[in-house]
Amino acid sequence: MHESPSESLFVNNRIDASVTFSFKGNTLSPRVTLELDRFLEKEGKLPDLYLLLAQENGIGLYSYEYEMLQAYPIEFANAEGLAADFLDGASFDAEGFITAWKRGKLVRILAEVAERHMQVADLEAQPALRDALLEAYEMGLQAPRDESGA
Repeated sequence: MHESPSESLFVNNRIDASVTFSFKGNTLSPRVTLELDRFLEKEGKLPDLYLLLAQENGIGLYSYEYEMLQAYPIEFANAEGLAADFLDGASFDAEGFITAWKRGKLVRILAEVAERHMQVADLEAQPALRDALLEAYEMGLQAPRDESGA
């Protein structure tokens, strides 16, 4: 059974990314472990993975080795937390993960509001209320803004 998105936020979401390619007769496999929560908390998105693989593995960004690295697909493995739900073989649905991660973070914030104002101890146990709060939040994002500041 999978964790709910809000529960998974309390777990380290990480995944290994690697590329295997040949360069000057050698097989190279640069690898990096991505601390997904750190990137999403700081930047709201994942970094350029080829760039990160090169930087973390001593590959020059203006080298033929870097060009060869970019010519091969990134493979993923060893996903933990919510990220595991978005790993399919060696493919990672980063967009799906980011959407679920952001929704889980929002649900956690809404759970705090529900507890503070409505004494709801477990928002996940009340999916209709959770969905109503999410819908109200999304409607608020789409509502026209009053430019006068009133």
